Amino acid sequence: MRWFLFVPLSLLLLVVSIPIQGFVLCKLWDWFVITAFPVPPLSVLHASGLSLTVRYFTARDSKEYAGNVADMEMADMRKALSGAWSYAFTKPAVFFLGGWILSLCV
Repeated sequence: MRWFLFVPLSLLLLVVSIPIQGFVLCKLWDWFVITAFPVPPLSVLHASGLSLTVRYFTARDSKEYAGNVADMEMADMRKALSGAWSYAFTKPAVFFLGGWILSLCV
């Protein structure tokens, strides 16, 4: 995979992950925050915006891939894409499943 495929795939994963994380945050908000506090429910759009805001303020600079994308080796590209895949799909799925199990116990 060349760098010209790496950039669009990374952007696609980023765009797809935003509504997924918003959906998960919306469900977690419904299951735990609304039942504990008198607050209104979040829409997926508002949850996506909140997720982006929190990600903006808590993001860490990655020194590992700070160089030019064109200079990355194939193994580095695969490692970066697997990390992006994990962040986009696996992490929200684990949090959703854990929240769902906890919501059954509440």
